[in-house]
Formats: sequence, C-alpha cells, structure tokens
Amino acid sequence: MPKKKKRRPLKFLKKFQPPIPEVSRFKLGDKPVSFYEIKDLTPVFAFNYISLRKTNKCFNCDDIAQKTYHKIFERLKNISRVYFKELIEGGRAIRFHHVDFNDERVKIMVSDFREALTPRSETLDDENTPELYQFSIGGEKRIFGFLGKPGIFYLIWFDNKHSIYA
Repeated sequence: MPKKKKRRPLKFLKKFQPPIPEVSRFKLGDKPVSFYEIKDLTPVFAFNYISLRKTNKCFNCDDIAQKTYHKIFERLKNISRVYFKELIEGGRAIRFHHVDFNDERVKIMVSDFREALTPRSETLDDENTPELYQFSIGGEKRIFGFLGKPGIFYLIWFDNKHSIYA
C-alpha cells in the first residue's frame, strides 16, 4: 500500500501570492482616506480587519445561515462593479453611508470600532481613526468597514439583524 503524503500547511500558497505593494495597504496610524479621494474608483474588498470573534457583529456568528453567505458574496461582487460616488447616490437599495457615532440610533461606540482594528486601541485617536461605513446586502443585513487607498473597502463587521442601528 502506498504511503500517504504528509499534508503541508497552507504555507505553500505564499509562493503563489503576488506581492501587494505596501503603499496600497492601510496601516494603523495612517491618515484616514477621505471619501472624495476614492469617489471615482470601484471598491476592492479586503479582509485584513474582518472580525471573527463569534459575536453578533461578526462574519462567523452562529446565527448566519449558509444562504446568507451566498448573498454576502453576491452583493460584494455586484458592488465591486459600481463607483463609490454611485454607491453614495444609490439611496435605499444600497444604503451606503458613513456611521455617525454621535447619532443616538447607533448602538456602538467609536471605541468598539478601534478595538476591532487593533488590540492596542488606545494608540488610535480621532486623527488616525478611519471613518466607518456601512452598506446593505438586503433586508436588515449590513456590512461595516472602512475605506483605504486605492479604493479598498476593509470589511470589519456583518450585522445580520441591523442591531448596530436601532
């Protein structure tokens, strides 16, 4: 009987990944990107800051059905074809807008956002904290993230039940 090959960890994938220029990645402490800097670009979605803590705001929450994941990726694919300025103008269908932490309907604080970005959230202040945005994937379901250069939308939270806004 032939010997089974020993499985190697996913490290082998690294040699197939094209290098990403450091200029394009958001680093904590970078100056936040203004919406007007990227309005004429289409979004590219990145998962560097995605929350996988199994809370009700995370992409791996136990409440999320398989068909919802299909809907998430379908929506990401469709939105990646639309210019940011069209997303803002998309109205109720897309509901793309920044999150105003001073709005009494918002049930999270800026400190929650900073903690999602880094365990050393105290190192972030208003000057270097990016602006949080959200968009709808249908019904009450929302995706939250922030903008980076060049047109990168960093996903952070998935709000399955619209609990961040009440």
